[in-house]
Amino acid sequence: MRGEQLYIRIATAAGLDSGTVNTLIANMNFETWRKRRSGLTLLNDYLQTVIIPITSLIGDRPDILLLNALNWVKNQNQINKIQQLKSLRTHGSVTLSQFSKMTNVSHSPLIRDFTKGEHLSSSSNPRLKVVWNLDILLQYITNNSFISSIDVQLVAMALFVAYTATRMTELCRFKLQDITSLDSDLNLETEIFKGGKIVQETIRLRRHEGKCCPVQALNAWLNTRKNIKVELNTLWLDIVNKKEATPSFCSKQLTSFIRRAGIGNLIQAQRFAML
Repeated sequence: MRGEQLYIRIATAAGLDSGTVNTLIANMNFETWRKRRSGLTLLNDYLQTVIIPITSLIGDRPDILLLNALNWVKNQNQINKIQQLKSLRTHGSVTLSQFSKMTNVSHSPLIRDFTKGEHLSSSSNPRLKVVWNLDILLQYITNNSFISSIDVQLVAMALFVAYTATRMTELCRFKLQDITSLDSDLNLETEIFKGGKIVQETIRLRRHEGKCCPVQALNAWLNTRKNIKVELNTLWLDIVNKKEATPSFCSKQLTSFIRRAGIGNLIQAQRFAML
């Protein structure tokens, strides 16, 4: 709860109202949000030891405050200190980059030098790259129009993966009958393998303003799909061959689409497509 409360305080200080903050949280993948809260709890605990206004977190140099927090955690007598440092560095950087005047806190020379000195760079850099790549993808969708049925499906698919972190195998399981409307939102029923068991799960997509709304994109695809003459009940299609979309097909299509968006290179694009 401490990490969640800090996130809300930072977002509010940056100018977001409570409804917008709740939408941001609701649209975040559950596992990502769980880890984000954990990392921010460490930052919150550090802030309890010093007298610093919340506005310092959204100013010009939040990297200095984050570095002080990292050094504070380093000096604590904790068994899992390295994991805590990685969590604070990763999720502190992402959150402060979202709301402060410094758009890429993790690339600050101070944070990079600390990361190198404490040997923290091995596992989290690829994930951070994905976070920045998502910004590029969303900007590409916002700035362009997509008319063809193939592109309409790709936009819906890309936003669905971006907002839910669904893997390709799970993506291809969705059927038309799995989708239900609830108020202005969409619910999708699915099955996931967890702990060696099949678990029923409901994914809720919430509507928000702008071209990157996953509900708007999915509804656009559903309307387009009605005009494609195929006797299939799968949500996603190989439109050219009029077949069900396979995990391999979806991965290749998404990789091609996000490369069009200008995301660095093939390896980075494939990393996003295989989320």
